[in-house]
Amino acid sequence: RASAGDTAQAADSTYGEKADANEMEEEEKSFRADERNVASNTKRDAASRGLPECQSRESLTEIDREERPHKSELTGRVLLPECVELNEVAQRYVRILPKGGHWTKLGSVTMQFGVPPETIKDSMQLGLEVPRYYVVLGDLFSRVKGLNFAELEFPAYFNYFIRKQRTIVVTTKTIEHRIRALFCETLLGPSEDDLDLALDFADGMSSDNFPNFKEEGEWLDPARKTLSVDSLLEFRSFETIEKDALGHPCLLRAHLEDNISVSYFRDQRAYKIKAPGVLPSEVPELTIYMEDIIRNIEADEGSKSTALLQPDRPLTEMPDLPVFGVTMLGTSHGFDANGQTTGFVLWANHRGTMVDPPPNSIECLNRLHISSRVIDSIILTHCHSDHDAGAFRRLLLDQHITIYTTRTIFESFVRKYSAITGFSQEFLRQLLLVRRVRIGEPAWIHGAKIEFRYSLHTIPCIGFTATLGGKTISYSADTHNSKELFQRMFSDGVIGKGRLDSLTNFPWESDMVLHEAGVPPIHTPMTELIKLPPEIKEKMYVVHVAQKDVPTGCGLRTLNQGDTQVLDLPKNDMTTAIEAIDVLSTIDLFAPACETFRDAVAVLYLIENEEFEPGECIVRAGDPGDKFYIILKGTAKVSWEANGEVSSKLFRVGDYFGESSLVTGEPRNADVHALGRVRAATISRQHFENFIMGTDIKVNLQALAQIRAKDSWQLISMNSVTAKLTSTAKTTMEFAMEERTFVKGEKVWEVGNQPDFVMLVKSGRFHLKADLDVVRHRRINLSISVNHDTGMLEILNSAFRRSASSVQTTHHIMLDAPFPTSCGSDSVCVEDDTTDHFIDFRLTEGEVSTGALIGDFDAVFSDQPVASSVTCLEEGSAMVIPQHRWKQFCGKFPGGLLFFMGKHITV
Repeated sequence: RASAGDTAQAADSTYGEKADANEMEEEEKSFRADERNVASNTKRDAASRGLPECQSRESLTEIDREERPHKSELTGRVLLPECVELNEVAQRYVRILPKGGHWTKLGSVTMQFGVPPETIKDSMQLGLEVPRYYVVLGDLFSRVKGLNFAELEFPAYFNYFIRKQRTIVVTTKTIEHRIRALFCETLLGPSEDDLDLALDFADGMSSDNFPNFKEEGEWLDPARKTLSVDSLLEFRSFETIEKDALGHPCLLRAHLEDNISVSYFRDQRAYKIKAPGVLPSEVPELTIYMEDIIRNIEADEGSKSTALLQPDRPLTEMPDLPVFGVTMLGTSHGFDANGQTTGFVLWANHRGTMVDPPPNSIECLNRLHISSRVIDSIILTHCHSDHDAGAFRRLLLDQHITIYTTRTIFESFVRKYSAITGFSQEFLRQLLLVRRVRIGEPAWIHGAKIEFRYSLHTIPCIGFTATLGGKTISYSADTHNSKELFQRMFSDGVIGKGRLDSLTNFPWESDMVLHEAGVPPIHTPMTELIKLPPEIKEKMYVVHVAQKDVPTGCGLRTLNQGDTQVLDLPKNDMTTAIEAIDVLSTIDLFAPACETFRDAVAVLYLIENEEFEPGECIVRAGDPGDKFYIILKGTAKVSWEANGEVSSKLFRVGDYFGESSLVTGEPRNADVHALGRVRAATISRQHFENFIMGTDIKVNLQALAQIRAKDSWQLISMNSVTAKLTSTAKTTMEFAMEERTFVKGEKVWEVGNQPDFVMLVKSGRFHLKADLDVVRHRRINLSISVNHDTGMLEILNSAFRRSASSVQTTHHIMLDAPFPTSCGSDSVCVEDDTTDHFIDFRLTEGEVSTGALIGDFDAVFSDQPVASSVTCLEEGSAMVIPQHRWKQFCGKFPGGLLFFMGKHITV
């Protein structure tokens, strides 16, 4: 990321390094050259095909029509009142970007609807002009995908630092306040009132070790002294044109340059764009539907998630999980059109910790066949969007995950994501499981000692050194690493002696070093790394940089996404046993059996280790069941036939199979083959029966077998939200289900009833309608806490209770309350504005059928009377999940709480 103001001039005036100024000028020229070259290629491509420039690639009109519900057409999931695809005219002028978002250029106005992370790279890759105008309404956050819908940070940086102009955000006053709060954290950093650095450092460390974030940033870049949110962003407000019978806005309109206007029609959930003199006279307007924007951002297309991984890489090449090493999820920066932002998995004793996971890190792990079970924590280095965009998404994916960071960075993360998600800060603090690390006091993660340090950056940022078995891995994080620079800062009184020593004594002696490089003054110039001695370069990898920007022949090396680097450690004879117990303890079925050493030893006596070659059949449908399997390493594919169709899924580390035939006595009902080399822990039928004797395990597994015989897994996989759950989460949901039938005309529930259950429709048709007036005016009060012993989320509704291991003060939390005052000179207090009430942008009425999950989820969570009614239109059945079981499910998988909060229909 470039610095504020005239970067070359700022660098020169700050520390007079001509090489750095030249490097920044070259970087800016490179950006402009890339933009011109790709645009030129696009125009030539368009001209050769006789198409307008915006139609130069096939993806412009290749919309998956089979997934688009049309008027009076029942899709099998939901019947919408209007078509939600681009209208025919819009297809001539609107480009759907690969990561989602709708791009259009009308006259001099280039604008975009929907702004997912890294959207700027789509424009750069496709040779499209990076928009200056961004239209933002409704939810700013996808609870299904776990991603920001209004990731304006890098578009704003591009327009400001490269084009020297402000980005124009077309939105409402309430959303403006939220975006301002977001930029206060990411651009300006925490305010002085939000800092208490003594809490970030070990007891007894003097204050001269503390960073002075504001003064350090302004010394690096004097332009920051006058920098504000308004330096980068200009806001254009929607005006209320019409209101409905209840007085709520139903038509909003904003006026732009060249007599262009953008209107939002709430009843149609659609934008209509008028551009007189630009659009043909026979075309009065373009129409873009909100559902289409959301769907394209949330879609699970391979081109969005894995295009940067080698597409021909065999799935069997992923090595065994390292004892100590790293797997790269990305190695570049936010402006590299062809690279993924830097993030990686730090491995210690075969367990993983994600460091600054990129937005698509989940897809990357799946492609590499790395199970989410083996990654149970995150190190968050700082709150720039190229480092934290994937963190919140990972928090929603599976069971609770622990965040390791300092108090200062965590509080900044909470303020930022409160603004993005609309959840209150108090709610997020209680939802997230954090271990606040302290500088000068090591943390222990999976047996590795992690020592943190504050790097030199414009906002709080931490690097670290990990030590295991006498070997060390060091990560610089974002920083400007220059001893000469540090000494000048000390001489100018910007930093104290302790801070100088911390910055100067970077652990170059580590056995592996991951060090960033980028545009100074807030990143380390490549010239600094080139000057390092060969013995350091031999064990160092440069990250946060595009591979094309690393000079050839300089001795510096980079890594690719998906690469794994390991350090060899002495073999431990206990490794296999420890690994088996570690995996078993993550499985609900065996967790109680591994709670004490004596129990763990007893379990080990039951287990045998078996290995399978790539392609080998582990179990075959029709064979008698003789063993229970738990995957310790590798990936297996299970295939089965139901209703004449063959289905399949993947089993990864921690997944288990073979239990059904052991408890029911029936033959195997599926084939399981090894994809690559697989190692599994197996338990024979006799040992398995002895092990579960006197427990509820057999009864639970029999119930699971019965519910699966009714196609529960396939049904879960049909819903767009629940299909994204991990195998573990899907299995847990199956345990909570019971089938219920309904007759035509039956009232499933009515407004004012108690929220007894939610339901996943299996057959028939149902109509749901929410009382919008009730929904608008209610506020959901919910008490939650995380049991730090079990990692379980406790969802309570009356007196707030906490687990004995938690020591924080209890809160009664209002989920939809406006977030508290933001930080910095641009801080504002948010006022409630019904224009932006989320209900205007969510599906609250429709006819649904197979695969739809319906319920008044807010009422279920909070024990309030339901605000919707459901009627059976055509006899059918549903998998019903009772209220208490649904809350237990969301307690184990907190993403369920956020996915469904505020929802009535998901399809």
